[in-house]
Amino acid sequence: MSKKEFGKIKSAEFGACGYQEACLGVRLTLGGESWGVRADITGGWDVVRSESAQWTEDDRIKAHGEMCLKLSAILKDAKVNSVSRLVGIPIEAEFDGTKLVNWRVMKEVL
Repeated sequence: MSKKEFGKIKSAEFGACGYQEACLGVRLTLGGESWGVRADITGGWDVVRSESAQWTEDDRIKAHGEMCLKLSAILKDAKVNSVSRLVGIPIEAEFDGTKLVNWRVMKEVL
């Protein structure tokens, strides 16, 4: 059963993230009065590709592009022009038990 919670973006950074910080993306911390969760928006790998890698440079470029498009939409919804200005933006988060399944900027209160 899903449950919705209200909160804010508590921190926002752009840089290394994901598994062992081997990816490039946005790291957001979302939280409310009684909850908090990290929500990474990961692009693609940001490491030197080895011969045995299961991804190609085209895969990485596509993943970074998709991450940038998602970030662009969040910035527009939040009516800000940089990642650092996302801090304090109100959000609605949806949980399945304790797992974050979705979240959105609450455009209607900005």
